[in-house]
Amino acid sequence: MQVTINDQDVHYKLDVSKPLLFLTHGWTDNVNRTWVKDIVGDYVTYIGGNICAVDWSRLALVEYNLAARNTPKVGRYLAKFVKFLLKQGFSMDQLTLVGHSMGAHISGIAGAALDGAVPMIVGLDPAGPSFTRPFLVSTDRRLDKSDALFVQAVHTDKNIIGTSTNVGHQDFYTNNGASPQPGCEFPLVNNDTTKAYLQFICSHFKAVEYFRASLNPQHIFEGTNCHSYFYYRRGECSNNTRADFGLYNKRSNLGALFVTIDKTVYPFAKTISRST
Repeated sequence: MQVTINDQDVHYKLDVSKPLLFLTHGWTDNVNRTWVKDIVGDYVTYIGGNICAVDWSRLALVEYNLAARNTPKVGRYLAKFVKFLLKQGFSMDQLTLVGHSMGAHISGIAGAALDGAVPMIVGLDPAGPSFTRPFLVSTDRRLDKSDALFVQAVHTDKNIIGTSTNVGHQDFYTNNGASPQPGCEFPLVNNDTTKAYLQFICSHFKAVEYFRASLNPQHIFEGTNCHSYFYYRRGECSNNTRADFGLYNKRSNLGALFVTIDKTVYPFAKTISRST
């Protein structure tokens, strides 16, 4: 079903007593993709709240730099939509914004337009080009930890499609946040640019797969706070503070956290028994 600003049937479509999450796709993407449907289904199963996929595909299916320039207007519109829902009885305390790639920055722009009062924003491999490369744009045009009370990000393709810049209170770097992520290793022969591109895209979208897996409270993506991946791999941060990636996170300002993932298929993470 579709919900729009000033929708007279909003109370029949959404339950104001339950949590509300907005999921925003990235460049050239749309809300009909399998990964969007998978996250929507698992969110309803494990969280039991309302989830709205933000469809900005008409503004995303254009040249990259033009799409990047479109993100502020989409973010501001999302904030306007949230304000409409707040007037219908939704509570800001129940709100979460999640975005992939450019969608992460849209979520941040929306959060800033809501005066940083959103409880949580999650950036899934936030886009790098035109946002943090070749230079950092102003924080009102990208995701930044001032955009919400708690901003979390996961990096899976840094320095290529994604950013290597810390954007939140917690930035999780899976396997150093770099391509190739597990399952994305395409043999590169004679500088095969097609396979390199597939490797980068695959790694970029691992962020949404990891987030989907984290919705199940038994799937744990535990990150260790460390000042560099080099020292993390040497085991010099093994006694440092740890935190779990995802919505069940006990929120704190830890900076960079490193996660080792070696599984190539869902659920990717270690599985334990715990309650939400």
